[in-house]
Amino acid sequence: GKLNWPSEGKVITKFGKKKDPKLNTITEENGINIKTNKNAPVYSVLDGNVARVDYQRRLGNFVIISHGEGYFTVYTNIKNIAVREGDYIASNIQIANVNDEPNDPNISSNYYLHFEIWENESKLNPELWLKKK
Repeated sequence: GKLNWPSEGKVITKFGKKKDPKLNTITEENGINIKTNKNAPVYSVLDGNVARVDYQRRLGNFVIISHGEGYFTVYTNIKNIAVREGDYIASNIQIANVNDEPNDPNISSNYYLHFEIWENESKLNPELWLKKK
């Protein structure tokens, strides 16, 4: 719990497996969604190299930062991306703004950041890594 938060707000979607009681299905959330304000700044939580800047239909724009030793952070549902692949960035540098057109119809908040932490192929619970509020 030592990393700074990538954006101000509160967690509205938790990491991990969830069972839908009505449909009796299990879904897995690979990260957390942080409810924020319109155009909220998005910051790198740790220094590293920008490994990828791209767009996918379900995720929208996203940035992946490599922090070494197999650790990566992933920031999605963003706009106004201020970094490029190959850039080295310090901790707490603004890399983007939160998008105001959500890509996920299952989330009621229009303004949220989706944030993930990976260790190689494993997805880790970001709440265990972020500073306690």
